Amino acid sequence: MLSNGRLRLVALGTSTDFTAPQHIFIKAGVVHELIALEDNTVAQCIHALRDGNRVEDIIDPASLPIYVEEIPLELVQALTVR
Repeated sequence: MLSNGRLRLVALGTSTDFTAPQHIFIKAGVVHELIALEDNTVAQCIHALRDGNRVEDIIDPASLPIYVEEIPLELVQALTVR
Protein backbone atom coordinates (compact mmCIF):
# COMPACT_ATOMS: atom_id res chain seq x y z
CA MET A 1 0.00 0.00 0.00
CA LEU A 2 1.51 3.30 -1.10
CA SER A 3 -0.03 5.91 1.16
CA ASN A 4 2.12 8.95 0.37
CA GLY A 5 4.51 10.04 -2.38
CA ARG A 6 5.80 8.20 -5.42
CA LEU A 7 7.81 5.03 -5.84
CA ARG A 8 9.21 2.74 -8.47
CA LEU A 9 8.62 -1.02 -8.24
CA VAL A 10 11.29 -3.14 -9.91
CA ALA A 11 10.40 -6.83 -10.39
CA LEU A 12 10.97 -9.53 -13.00
CA GLY A 13 13.12 -7.25 -15.14
CA THR A 14 10.57 -4.44 -15.38
CA SER A 15 9.86 -1.24 -13.50
CA THR A 16 6.59 0.55 -12.86
CA ASP A 17 6.10 3.94 -11.19
CA PHE A 18 3.21 4.52 -8.78
CA THR A 19 1.73 7.64 -7.18
CA ALA A 20 -0.15 7.55 -3.86
CA PRO A 21 -2.72 6.59 -2.88
CA GLN A 22 -2.31 3.23 -4.57
CA HIS A 23 -2.60 -0.46 -3.75
CA ILE A 24 0.24 -2.41 -5.36
CA PHE A 25 -0.04 -6.17 -5.81
CA ILE A 26 3.16 -8.23 -5.82
CA LYS A 27 2.72 -11.98 -6.12
CA ALA A 28 4.20 -14.01 -3.25
CA GLY A 29 7.75 -15.15 -3.91
CA VAL A 30 8.56 -12.48 -6.51
CA VAL A 31 11.84 -10.75 -5.68
CA HIS A 32 11.24 -7.01 -5.87
CA GLU A 33 12.68 -3.61 -5.02
CA LEU A 34 10.85 -0.42 -4.03
CA ILE A 35 12.61 2.88 -4.78
CA ALA A 36 11.24 6.15 -3.34
CA LEU A 37 11.02 8.77 -6.08
CA GLU A 38 10.39 11.71 -3.76
CA ASP A 39 10.82 12.74 -0.13
CA ASN A 40 8.18 11.63 2.39
CA THR A 41 7.20 8.56 0.41
CA VAL A 42 5.44 6.06 2.69
CA ALA A 43 4.59 2.46 1.76
CA GLN A 44 3.37 -0.41 3.92
CA CYS A 45 3.82 -4.09 3.16
CA ILE A 46 0.62 -5.96 4.00
CA HIS A 47 0.77 -9.70 3.48
CA ALA A 48 -0.51 -13.00 4.81
CA LEU A 49 1.85 -14.72 7.22
CA ARG A 50 0.23 -18.11 6.79
CA ASP A 51 -0.98 -20.34 3.96
CA GLY A 52 -4.04 -22.57 3.83
CA ASN A 53 -7.64 -22.89 2.81
CA ARG A 54 -9.29 -21.91 6.10
CA VAL A 55 -9.44 -18.28 7.20
CA GLU A 56 -7.70 -19.41 10.42
CA ASP A 57 -4.77 -20.59 8.28
CA ILE A 58 -4.36 -17.13 6.75
CA ILE A 59 -5.31 -14.79 9.60
CA ASP A 60 -4.33 -15.51 13.19
CA PRO A 61 -7.66 -15.20 15.08
CA ALA A 62 -5.80 -13.50 17.95
CA SER A 63 -5.04 -10.55 15.63
CA LEU A 64 -8.71 -9.86 14.85
CA PRO A 65 -10.63 -7.17 16.78
CA ILE A 66 -13.67 -8.42 18.70
CA TYR A 67 -16.15 -6.88 16.23
CA VAL A 68 -14.87 -9.18 13.47
CA GLU A 69 -16.74 -12.06 15.11
CA GLU A 70 -19.94 -10.31 13.99
CA ILE A 71 -18.89 -10.42 10.33
CA PRO A 72 -20.01 -13.55 8.42
CA LEU A 73 -17.12 -15.93 7.70
CA GLU A 74 -17.86 -15.78 3.96
CA LEU A 75 -17.25 -12.01 3.96
CA VAL A 76 -14.00 -12.37 5.92
CA GLN A 77 -12.83 -14.97 3.40
CA ALA A 78 -13.79 -12.73 0.47
CA LEU A 79 -11.73 -9.89 1.95
CA THR A 80 -8.69 -12.08 2.65
CA VAL A 81 -5.81 -11.89 0.18
CA ARG A 82 -4.74 -15.34 -0.95
